[in-house]
Amino acid sequence: MSRSVISGHRIALTKGGLKEPVVMVESDAGFDELNSRHDLVKHNPKGFEWGYSGSGPAQLALAILAYTLEDDKRALAHYQRFKSEIIQNLDSAWVDRVEHEDG
Repeated sequence: MSRSVISGHRIALTKGGLKEPVVMVESDAGFDELNSRHDLVKHNPKGFEWGYSGSGPAQLALAILAYTLEDDKRALAHYQRFKSEIIQNLDSAWVDRVEHEDG
């Protein structure tokens, strides 16, 4: 079984203090940005968000479930509920541990 860690952070990108959301996946292969899965549904072309119910949180919920479940149909069937129950309640920085069956 392989393990991954998905984490979200807000990083200050400008001198004005504007903080952009960044979602990373840490796995045995290293670090990478979470795939937004715009190929499935394009809720928010600007990327991910969390902490409220909207298009950015919907994109994040879809991306996390598609990555975690490794099943696009199941991810599409459940991501809105996942957004409502989990994503909209996340704080500014968060971590989620994911386990995958190998093979």
